[in-house]
Amino acid sequence: MESQAKEELVKSGIAGGHPERFQIDPELGDSVLSKVTNKYEVEAYDKIFTKDASDSRYEVNQIFHKCLPKYYGSFTNPESGETFIKLENLLQGRPNANILDLKMGTTSITVNTPPEMYNYANQKDAKTTSVTLGFRVTGYIIKDKEGKVIEKEIKPHGKALAEHIPGIISKVLSGNQQGSINQEALAFVTKRAIEMLDYFENHHSRMITGSSVLMIIDNVTKSYEMKIIDLSSSKDFEDLTKRDDGYILGLRSIIAFLQGLKE
Repeated sequence: MESQAKEELVKSGIAGGHPERFQIDPELGDSVLSKVTNKYEVEAYDKIFTKDASDSRYEVNQIFHKCLPKYYGSFTNPESGETFIKLENLLQGRPNANILDLKMGTTSITVNTPPEMYNYANQKDAKTTSVTLGFRVTGYIIKDKEGKVIEKEIKPHGKALAEHIPGIISKVLSGNQQGSINQEALAFVTKRAIEMLDYFENHHSRMITGSSVLMIIDNVTKSYEMKIIDLSSSKDFEDLTKRDDGYILGLRSIIAFLQGLKE
């Protein structure tokens, strides 16, 4: 019963959809999640977490690690043939977490998008804040002080325009019936966003599409986290000075919204 409850907690904390892809890792336990993924995400994590110090991106990757969940490798289920990636369980110790999933970049076209779907993807992006702000709200979860979900929105694209975003962020930061924005949590995620922006502006030389910045706020335990997730579409630039402009725009926009909520 306890293990089932933990699985349900994990699945209830997926704000962006596809909770069926996640499970507590059968080998490493509660602190690690296994997620069904594709070979591209495994390749991306293997590159970023390489232990080869001669790799041209090795030192830069060490900085990027701070932006990501810890990586514990991958495996293939011999029965189903599915590929799983093992990542840090960001919900552990945060049972009352309010969650905001922000899809980053100005396009949702990934390595998995067939060319015949490009126009549809561009049209969908144009209806959201992706093109103008460099991110869009993919979903959010608000809980009461007992950890019960009281509001959940998944892919609220038409209802999450620029004018709605301050209110959505405020809900997450004041969740668990806090009554007002937790300024300590706000300071934490603002600092994290600024650190991410510094990395993307000064070090990051790859294009990432389809990934999210995940904001996790447990106002009951006073525990907060913000990490980049979903690296299933990542392409290294040959030019190490080239930057991911879409991600940079998104992080700058997030910081501006967060700073606007400071008292």
